[in-house]
Amino acid sequence: MKKAILIVFAFLLVASFAFAGGAQEKKQPTPAKTAKKAVEQVMVAAYAVGPGGGGGFKPIPNATGAGNSLIAKMFTPLTIFDKNQENIIPYAAESWKASSDYKVWTFKLNPKLKWSDGKPVTAEDVKFTVEYETDPKWAAQVAADRNTCYGELVGFQQKLKGQIKELSSVKVIDDHTVQFTLSEPNPRYYARLIRAYILPKHALNISPADNVNTNWWLTAGQEVGSGPFYVTNYVKDDFLELSANPYYFLGKPKLKKFIVKYFSSDESAAVLALAAGNIDFSYINYGDIKTLGDKVNIFEGSSGVPRFLDYNYKKLPAFWKDIRVRKAIYYAIDRPKIVKEVFLGTHEVIPAQFLPHATWPKEINWYPYNPEKAKQLLKEAGVKPSDIKMDVIGYKKDPMSMAAMQAVQSYLADIGIKFNYTPLDVPSYRSRYKSDGNWTIVYRGTGGLPYTIDPKNIFSNDGAQGGKFRGFDMDKYFALLIRKAASAPTSEEFLKDIGAINLEANKLCTQTWLWAGKAYGAALKRVKDFWWYPANGGGPYMDHAEKWYIGE
Repeated sequence: MKKAILIVFAFLLVASFAFAGGAQEKKQPTPAKTAKKAVEQVMVAAYAVGPGGGGGFKPIPNATGAGNSLIAKMFTPLTIFDKNQENIIPYAAESWKASSDYKVWTFKLNPKLKWSDGKPVTAEDVKFTVEYETDPKWAAQVAADRNTCYGELVGFQQKLKGQIKELSSVKVIDDHTVQFTLSEPNPRYYARLIRAYILPKHALNISPADNVNTNWWLTAGQEVGSGPFYVTNYVKDDFLELSANPYYFLGKPKLKKFIVKYFSSDESAAVLALAAGNIDFSYINYGDIKTLGDKVNIFEGSSGVPRFLDYNYKKLPAFWKDIRVRKAIYYAIDRPKIVKEVFLGTHEVIPAQFLPHATWPKEINWYPYNPEKAKQLLKEAGVKPSDIKMDVIGYKKDPMSMAAMQAVQSYLADIGIKFNYTPLDVPSYRSRYKSDGNWTIVYRGTGGLPYTIDPKNIFSNDGAQGGKFRGFDMDKYFALLIRKAASAPTSEEFLKDIGAINLEANKLCTQTWLWAGKAYGAALKRVKDFWWYPANGGGPYMDHAEKWYIGE
């Protein structure tokens, strides 16, 4: 594998940056008895790159599948992750309780909630939001978050099909109490609502059909939210300016303005801007930490995102449905070595979709590197390695990811398999992947936290990324396992049942799970009481943006 390692080192060299220092401004002496000038409370951040970013996306609640750390600056969901994505905690809903059969859930709103125009947030707004987003004409780039929040409500499918006009399963009890009735028991339904952003009934004057194709969400004087900030200016593909919401229920933010600078998903450009002091925060790669030095504070954490090769069995040759072929791919790649020498230990090898170690049964197969076994499996399947051509698309193109893909290519070439990775810009990637026709294999990531990610999304036939989408009968293997996990009364039993789903997916090799890594952000040291976490999709998570401020 000398060839692979040389390629790895070549790509890692690309990861280093050289920054030129700008001219130093001459300090002027402060006249005696002159008052000290207050520090301008404006923070500029590259929140549209990295985990949860989306280039120049519009931050529209439940319609994009990304950007939730930004969306949560403008709107409040019912529940939210804590700061490290370890637990679900109250947010817009200050409390909740379930019926004994876990089918009826009652949520109490925080009575201090107000919109940025000063009007109170009520249960009627929650009812309006659910009805709005379940309208058959509601438009979205990605509807997975909407489906996760409300897909279990009685009448959900009938509403989407236009068979009913209103969801009787969503009831307003009083000004601050709303009740949801589910079609099946769910002991953890509160966790489904971390992206249940409340929308303003009195101010959202656009039809559900125009939800995406409108600038209401980005127009000063129109956008009304209950988060810590609201829109005061927007220039497409340049910046989004948010100003402090004086009515925010956790307290008026110390920052006067929070400005999101767009970099068209170009992480390197954002890092250069951070190094020059032109912005205050950016997502960064591991290789940037040393280069940025002591001018920044570093934030790190688990990405919560498993990275894997996903297969479109509809478009691949028939032999891909032979499990021996898929197992051979596993055995041909030395994943531990790539994690150690390419990712420098910032990633870990994973055996399946869901990431908590508690969901990895002892009997799970790690498919250790064994190229001879890979060749034998292909021989048994009657497939020549030279007949396997893996044309892979993805959106990860940072130096480490490119080096990892080059290493995978080299390992597979060792047994005669052709592998080619083409990274695309995010819009092109989404267009091709979601088209269900213009891809065969994709290197991608998706949420791996079982409390908030519905297993049906991947492991059922009807899931957004499930069997019908990719041409594999998921229901045959996973339907009973998913139902058992959904009805587990305790967290311990739930995690055990998720482990059973992991084990079955691991046996079938429905995807080739590779690794999951840490992710990193950096903020100039002048930014105080700031918090960032690399939550997949951007969370949202409790970051207490009302406390952030710019120091000396």
